[in-house]
Amino acid sequence: MHKWFVALVGVFSLVGVFGHEQKEPDEIKTYNNTTYNKLVIDPYFSPYMGAEDIYTAFDTLSRLEDKRIPALRKHPKKISAMLIRLIEDSLWINLGRYMGIWQHEYFGHGFRIRSLGRDKFMITGYENDLFSGSTQFCVDDSKATLSDLLSIDIAGLESEGIMARTIANKWVEKEELNSRLGGLYIESALSSWLYASNSIKGTLPTKDNFLSEGNDILAYVFDINNLYPSANLTVRKVSEHLSCNILDPMLWYSFYAEIKYIIVGTTMKVPMFSFDIKGNNLKFLPAFRARLTPYGIENDVVGYFKWNNMPITIDMRWGNLAQFTFGGVHVNMPTLVEVAGSNFGLEVDMWKQPNFEVSPTLLEFVDGVNTPLPSKSRYGGAILLNATLNLTDSKKTLPYVKIGYKSQGYYPGYILDAGWIGRVGIATKF
Repeated sequence: MHKWFVALVGVFSLVGVFGHEQKEPDEIKTYNNTTYNKLVIDPYFSPYMGAEDIYTAFDTLSRLEDKRIPALRKHPKKISAMLIRLIEDSLWINLGRYMGIWQHEYFGHGFRIRSLGRDKFMITGYENDLFSGSTQFCVDDSKATLSDLLSIDIAGLESEGIMARTIANKWVEKEELNSRLGGLYIESALSSWLYASNSIKGTLPTKDNFLSEGNDILAYVFDINNLYPSANLTVRKVSEHLSCNILDPMLWYSFYAEIKYIIVGTTMKVPMFSFDIKGNNLKFLPAFRARLTPYGIENDVVGYFKWNNMPITIDMRWGNLAQFTFGGVHVNMPTLVEVAGSNFGLEVDMWKQPNFEVSPTLLEFVDGVNTPLPSKSRYGGAILLNATLNLTDSKKTLPYVKIGYKSQGYYPGYILDAGWIGRVGIATKF
């Protein structure tokens, strides 16, 4: 961990607080952006469906709580009121932990298994005891490949990462951090690092028992080292790499927001850099993360922007493993254009990554068959258009659609094959 990087993020956070508190001039242009909560559905019940719907449930429940139990907001700094809010916050934290496990299992491992097809895998059940969970499934080892299994092993942590990203995007869009979601965000943002740290003393599986391995990190290291023999990856290396996930300002804002809510009963504005540029306003918040992929650990520098209040997320990714280098660029503009009350947005991702799907079946792998990966990486991408359509006189509940196409390859939360992707649902204005 580079100390200068930690210090830099700390400075970003402090300056962001200062910048946010400055009053913006009246002549600054403001994008006519409306905040939406969405309930969506997609073909395989993806992590994006889970994250969007769970966020909407939490946000709606917290609004209902504020409306029905306004006393929770009263008497700031009064000991009795703080104790009540502390108990309330612990309930929200446990609810967040419970739903985070469902995000990990059902919308993570479950999604990837469903998307790979019933001819290879079949889910037999889920477990969630508040502190841990599991996904049980059967496998046809004559059809399923080692790379299929690798994509399943990382899918739970992948799904929690999508949950954290979804919450962060919502908070930036609203410029308000809901402390009731703070526990869920912290759990989701730190899950991969904490999982790896707690697995350091674990024993890696072997060819005799790898199909029954229930630890995602141990399974990941085993899969990677067998797909990429020169990788020499260890659980400790994974943990050290993922420790950079603490370089996420939203993580520390979440801690602060929960403490602030307990003490004074108020929410927190999201601190961001703020710049005035020729009558326009630009706000910016940086973050740094790392994530597991089917071809190694990928670094991710994220920039949250608001241009005249229009949210834009840009992130750049890079990494290397064995003889491969990989990376990509992602841009998301969910409310790019507004026409007659309808909002239209654009999401684009471009990547370079190994052709990791070329691997032996599990039966061949156990028998010692070695299928070398192609030496050259491939390029690919995805593009999605989203629309919240004002088709009726209703100003609060509108139809929502997001549709696009992706090439062959790994795009977190989506199918591995090339094909059409997307989801539909309803959006509610606030």
